[in-house]
Amino acid sequence: MRTILTAVTAVAVATGGLVAVPLAAAAEPVDGPPQCLHTRTWDTFFHAYVEVKNTCQDTQRFRIRWEGASDSQCITLVPGDWVQDSAVEPAWFSGLYHC
Repeated sequence: MRTILTAVTAVAVATGGLVAVPLAAAAEPVDGPPQCLHTRTWDTFFHAYVEVKNTCQDTQRFRIRWEGASDSQCITLVPGDWVQDSAVEPAWFSGLYHC
């Protein structure tokens, strides 16, 4: 990341103007929930389902992201617990993120 910023700064100084930087190059990656949160998905004729199990050693807080539907509220799972959520199709499970 530092190399990209150095190169952009050098170009900006050399040209004396503005330089457009692609958003993807300037954005820092955001860590998602740990891999010890396991998901299982399935669907029926009218609903998409996801089950999330916490196999971590500590309590986890996350939201379930749906494409085409509202995301879940913040969920807190203690080790060994699981939760199930669903959305009306054509929505589909898109991932988990911290809350």
